[in-house]
Formats: sequence, structure tokens, C-alpha cells
Amino acid sequence: RTAEAAAAHADARAKEFERENTSLKEDVARFERALDDAGRELARAKDTAAILERDRDAAVSGNAFLEQRFQGASFEARDALDHKIETERLAAKLAFEHEGVRTDKAVLEEKLEDAARQNDRSRRELESLSR
Repeated sequence: RTAEAAAAHADARAKEFERENTSLKEDVARFERALDDAGRELARAKDTAAILERDRDAAVSGNAFLEQRFQGASFEARDALDHKIETERLAAKLAFEHEGVRTDKAVLEEKLEDAARQNDRSRRELESLSR
């Protein structure tokens, strides 16, 4: 009887170990699936990181290109501004000279009119003396 009880007890223990073993196998299978999922996620994250790194490199390259273009445009704008200032300076000089010519012309016209009046007076005096 003791042997039967011991055998029954051993059989119950064996079934309990078998249930625990099955449960552990299920846990191991779940952990393996989770590990596989994590591996896939890690691979996706690495792919994403590589894409982001390429995008960053492209952005840095694009930024350098744009900065170079901006500097070129800045130099061109400065040259254009210098040219505009020089053109405005020359225009002001020409306007001043033109005003001087207009003034000289006006003075000469006035002197010509004075000379014509003087000439008329002299002619009238000469005519009056000749009579």
C-alpha cells in the first residue's frame, strides 16, 4: 500500500512536472516569438536609421549648396548695389553738369540779349548822329 501511495504520489508529481514543463515550453515559445519580433523591429529601426542618415547627409549637402548659392547671390547683390550707387553718382554728376550748362546757356543768352540791345542802341545812336 505504501508502494501504491508512493507510486501515485510519484505519478502526481510527474504530471505536475509535465504541466510545468509544458508551461515553460509555452513561455519559451512566447519569448522566442517576442525575440524574433524584437529582431525584426531592430532591423526596421536600423533601416530607418540608415534612411535618416542618408536624408541627413543629403540635407547637409543641400544646405551647403544653398549656402554657397546664397553667398554667390549676396556677392551679386553687392555688385549690383555698387553698380547702382555708381550709376546714381554719375547721373547726379551729369544732372549737375547739365544744370551748369543750362545756367551757362541762360547767362550766354542774357549776354547775347544785352549785346543785341546794346547793338540796337548803338545803331540808333549812329543813325541819329548820321542825320
